[in-house]
Amino acid sequence: MEGAFRLDLAGLFKGMPESGKGTATIGREGGRLCRSIERMEVDLDICGGSGSIRLRYEVLSRGDLVVMGDRLMLVSLPQPFGGRRWWATCPISGRRVKSLYLPAGALRFASREAYGLRYESQRMNPKDRALEMAQRVRRELGGEIDVFSHFPDRPLGMHQSRYERLRARGMAAEAASIAALRAWLDLTNNMRARPSRARA
Repeated sequence: MEGAFRLDLAGLFKGMPESGKGTATIGREGGRLCRSIERMEVDLDICGGSGSIRLRYEVLSRGDLVVMGDRLMLVSLPQPFGGRRWWATCPISGRRVKSLYLPAGALRFASREAYGLRYESQRMNPKDRALEMAQRVRRELGGEIDVFSHFPDRPLGMHQSRYERLRARGMAAEAASIAALRAWLDLTNNMRARPSRARA
């Protein structure tokens, strides 16, 4: 999802009262929010469990600065220990979402699914995904990310049960990564060993 600006509703509603209006300007001093957005103003209007959010933002489109505006409907549900959890309704799919995205080249905010945006791990092949998981576990345990080095010991202060869960996840990911690497190497070696047919 690189290149897409993400508007996180949880951050907007933090500390917001049950009802009321609020305005915020999101923008970096002397710079852009992302490649395509210069700055953005957000108007919140909530009353009880529903409301709306109005976005005004400046987008770079084909080298020109275009001023855009969107009005999105908001819904919320009460939480067991107080407060509310807020969602916006995606203007394209109609789905309830916690984050809205504006990819490079797009002019309107919508959900990740509406734009077909995928996480980096979803674009990885199984070999790379398993290696990424193994390295992430090793990094969390404070060890080297090389899957052929000694597996990290339990860090001080980490519960034994958590360490065992991470170790099991890391070892399974390492085994899957090494198996996928072996299969890829076998396939590569078989392709090299295959005699090429000369044209008659």
